[in-house]
Amino acid sequence: MDTALATFQSTGNSNKDDEDDDLKYSFKVTDTDKIKEVDIHTGKPNEKGDVVAELYKSDTPSGEVIGNLTEGKIRSKDLKGPLQGKNTRELVRKIEKGEAYVDVKTEDKPKGKVRGKIKKLTPT
Repeated sequence: MDTALATFQSTGNSNKDDEDDDLKYSFKVTDTDKIKEVDIHTGKPNEKGDVVAELYKSDTPSGEVIGNLTEGKIRSKDLKGPLQGKNTRELVRKIEKGEAYVDVKTEDKPKGKVRGKIKKLTPT
């Protein structure tokens, strides 16, 4: 069974809404191949939402992936769609309210093969 999970952790120290925080992310998947794109969308469960951040994109589809596909940081300047021009804190709020998900697009399912969860990691 195909599964997908994106995890994130805020790397900033500010509590002010107008200051930027980077979101460090890691994306893991099991039993999925031919991955071309992984995005974060906003939307409630069973609702198709808009792309707000790109986590992975490749013109050459991946081989079978079991484990970590990509990791990196999302900054406010990376946000798209309804979050473009906003702070990453807006994305964090959507994730915490269950109003964001990760979508995996493959060569054979370009509109999305796996809809996965996003989990917030607590600082260690």
